[in-house]
Amino acid sequence: MDNLAHSEIFALTLVIGTYLTSLALYKKVHISLLHPLLTTIFVIIVVLEVLGIQYESFQQKQSFDPFYAGAFRSGPWLCVI
Repeated sequence: MDNLAHSEIFALTLVIGTYLTSLALYKKVHISLLHPLLTTIFVIIVVLEVLGIQYESFQQKQSFDPFYAGAFRSGPWLCVI
């Protein structure tokens, strides 16, 4: 469990899953305090505190570079000067 909580898959699943759940909740109740961004931030802070994960280690796992992954190398937005 400890290794899973410190993995990139856990970080990605936590962020995306929390946001999608928060978005569904917000669409259902339309309360501005439950805005998906605010709710996601709050839930991630609580989960990191409960599991004892340092924010710095969590942030390192969240660094996604799409150019390194090659996802956006050949898009129409690529400008050549």
